[in-house]
Amino acid sequence: PRRTSDLIIKIVIALAVSAAIVVIGAIVAVKSVNLDQIKDMLATQVHKSTGRTLSISGPMDMELGLVPRLVVHDVSFSNPPGSSRPEMVKIKRFEMEVALQPLLNKEIMVNRLILISPDIIIEADEKGPGNLEFKAPEKQEEPQAAPEKSVDSSGSGFRFALNEVKIEQGKITLYDRATKKTEELAIHLLSLFPNKKDATRLDLKLATTVRGHKVDLSGMIGRIGAALGGEPWPLQLRTIVEGVTINAEGSIAELTAFRGLKIKLDARGDELVEVL
Repeated sequence: PRRTSDLIIKIVIALAVSAAIVVIGAIVAVKSVNLDQIKDMLATQVHKSTGRTLSISGPMDMELGLVPRLVVHDVSFSNPPGSSRPEMVKIKRFEMEVALQPLLNKEIMVNRLILISPDIIIEADEKGPGNLEFKAPEKQEEPQAAPEKSVDSSGSGFRFALNEVKIEQGKITLYDRATKKTEELAIHLLSLFPNKKDATRLDLKLATTVRGHKVDLSGMIGRIGAALGGEPWPLQLRTIVEGVTINAEGSIAELTAFRGLKIKLDARGDELVEVL
């Protein structure tokens, strides 16, 4: 019927106009976002939380699309003194997917982090936590200063609401400080996202290569922050490698030192001996 087709056309036009308005608003919002301020804010928050240095030496850009992205190049996160190299993490590019509605209000809310080609080194030390110990700087009493000038209201807000962390084409190097031995793991794809039933757990999916074997791992782990804070780290994982399925369930009392393992293993498969 003619009326029905006219109605559909009007709906399509209305949607197109609405989409155009949103895009125009997003463009205006992006132009008003102070990206240098965000760089400084990120570095400051990371140092306050970990005592480490976050360096962003490359450009930071906002890419518009159905899902706007804040794209950062050449990022590094420092290692503590006495480590094998200055950087614990080096990232060629990482992307932060941001929510569109807050962006229109000059506020950046990050929903998802995507790390592309990260180079991560984890150092183990039998006498301590290696490079996995993070301590916030001690607060020092400062003399009472004059009241600070008010911040320009045009500055952008910044808050996280992470629904997923994703790593693509990365590398993790495991380094034993005592033996000086290293082992590399190629991270083809890693996804971490909150468990829908338990807010204290993370769901995990990992595709990697270990000693020439392709490994697919999935399951549930505890939150990393709690483990680094000294709490036991629970895990429930299923690993498939070369036709062998390995189920692991239990906890690690001290994740940073990899001590206090209470894990039940169950392995099945015809090629078990070959894999082990």
